[in-house]
Amino acid sequence: MKIAHESPLFLLEESKSFNDYDYALAPLFAMETTSGDRDSTYYDFFVEALKNGREVIVDNGNEDPLDYVEYVGFIRKLVKDSKLENENKISWMLPTIYNDCDNTTRAVKEFLKRFKKIPGRAIGVIQGNNFVELYKSYHDLYPFTNKIGIPYNSKAYEVYFEMMQAPLPTTDKWLHGRQLLMEDLFHAGWLTTDKMLHLCDAAYPDEFAYYTHHHAELGNFIETINTADPVIQGILNKEYDGATGSRVKPP
Repeated sequence: MKIAHESPLFLLEESKSFNDYDYALAPLFAMETTSGDRDSTYYDFFVEALKNGREVIVDNGNEDPLDYVEYVGFIRKLVKDSKLENENKISWMLPTIYNDCDNTTRAVKEFLKRFKKIPGRAIGVIQGNNFVELYKSYHDLYPFTNKIGIPYNSKAYEVYFEMMQAPLPTTDKWLHGRQLLMEDLFHAGWLTTDKMLHLCDAAYPDEFAYYTHHHAELGNFIETINTADPVIQGILNKEYDGATGSRVKPP
């Protein structure tokens, strides 16, 4: 498993020492200076990363995403500017609609019909309001992706544990819900090394030990993970335990 912590500008260079690959938020490619000019500092970092053989995942973000034309334009531009020969080094997130299985699939199909031959690998993030919808989303997105994304905070996880007698904090539902989903997919025989997984963030970072130490058979199918948790906790001046992380998820 390779992990990347989303890092602020002042930590980008240092992030190469603690990240296994580089995770880019495409809306930041369009940052402007105080004078209104485009600031290419963030974009240039990922061009150099690709030139140096590092893997890059491009995400359009959940808040203020780019127009799809601009988003795809930046992906193509990254490949061109870096003179990338191995397109497997760059991956990008397909459209996703939070907790909405059918509309996510519809958005993905429309996106791929509109934009042809985008260089790199496509990552589709499954969505659903319950586990049945998550399974359906996995099945429906599978033919259109090179990698499957598993969300950390699906409503489906909350719904499942709301049926349990013992109440749990929402973040604990997210933690155990994704673990349960991963086990279900594994035992159903749906996980495959031909199409690896990407874990989208985490409720708590100690979740990852579950896939490496406690149930290592699951870790065999996880290629990449992204999280901003350690950096966010540092910015908030909160103590961070390297083994378990913070048990408080900032808003």
